Amino acid sequence: MLLRRVLQCSANAVKVSRCFHQSAPWRSPLIPIVVEQTGRGERAYDIYSRLLRERIICVMGPIDDSVASLVIAQLLFLQSESNNKPIHMYINSPGTAGMRHSLPNARIMVHQPSGGARGQATDIAIQAEEILKLKRQINNIYSKHTGQLLETIESVMERDRYMSPMEAQDFGIIDKVLVHPPQAGQDEPELVQKEATSPASTSSSPQPQTSESGQFPNTPPSSYKPEP
Repeated sequence: MLLRRVLQCSANAVKVSRCFHQSAPWRSPLIPIVVEQTGRGERAYDIYSRLLRERIICVMGPIDDSVASLVIAQLLFLQSESNNKPIHMYINSPGTAGMRHSLPNARIMVHQPSGGARGQATDIAIQAEEILKLKRQINNIYSKHTGQLLETIESVMERDRYMSPMEAQDFGIIDKVLVHPPQAGQDEPELVQKEATSPASTSSSPQPQTSESGQFPNTPPSSYKPEP
């Protein structure tokens, strides 16, 4: 009896091991759930729906038709709710001038367009001419939105150029470097200061100084007469 149980357990273990060996590992995407207390009880949201309630849109991964349609639908929904409230988007693509923000530890890279072509020689030449045309167009766009000369853009875009957020801000690719997102009731986030303020500037406003004669140092004497 005992031997039969041992053999049966061994057979089951072999079946399980074979099942694990043959089945491909499958991992479902883990999406956090947020639970809130409402007047009707508890209500659960997935994290993206909860962020959408706060007018926050996340654009992750390459931009294809499905991602673009999803983002457009969210923008139209938020616009239908309010035309005046800001919409915060966390994306990996350039933004509108004046609203191009970056996190302080981000890495920014610019490069010329890349691609490949195959087929007959004439088809390859057509594709090469098209990608060169695209390169000139992108360089002009960068020159327009960064304020840099076209020759500078062509030199920088010739190879992969990595920049820190502060370097990208000086170059004109982004406008501001963020430290913290907007607080509750505020629209403007906290930014990184490019230059540390001196202690004198952070102190209270200086009081005007007077000399021993009771006059301000930069004030001319009472007998001073301006030249005609």
